[in-house]
Amino acid sequence: MASAKGIAITAIIAGGIIGASLLVWFLPQQGGMPTGTNITDREGAAADAANLPADNLSFVYTQHNFAATEVENSFDKWTKGEVTANDMNSAISKARSDLDALKKRVDTPGVPQEWQESYGLYSQALGKFGSYLDEMKRLVDSDNKSGDHATLDSIKAEMNDLIDRSIKAFPTTAAT
Repeated sequence: MASAKGIAITAIIAGGIIGASLLVWFLPQQGGMPTGTNITDREGAAADAANLPADNLSFVYTQHNFAATEVENSFDKWTKGEVTANDMNSAISKARSDLDALKKRVDTPGVPQEWQESYGLYSQALGKFGSYLDEMKRLVDSDNKSGDHATLDSIKAEMNDLIDRSIKAFPTTAAT
């Protein structure tokens, strides 16, 4: 019989894959590959945001999904005692590093006016991801494996709502 946490993690992973697939399907290629294919490529990110805003945001969405899924899987293993607190803190630190790089790609100047709302909402979502990581670290530091994780769940729900709103704010010309 499957555990509730196992089902939840499977649902999160499936949701991330489906969401990324939907985003890739929804966003047409706009003249080629993004120039900033490295997550930390600041110059390429600025060029992508200005010239390929849909591709840049799709890249950020996909990388964010990977980072979130990875740290959530580590957290689940930590709550089961399969991962040490040091390993969990390393996973949080890596996710924080990824978050910082993604924020730079979203908060870069030169985003076309019609993409400002979508980028702004995604920037807020990444801010919530930072809060999510802070709460996760607080739980790890307090060794709260089996306690109430309602705050963590609430932050995640707010983050996902902002992501949904960001996707809905895509310019209508992006779908044609």
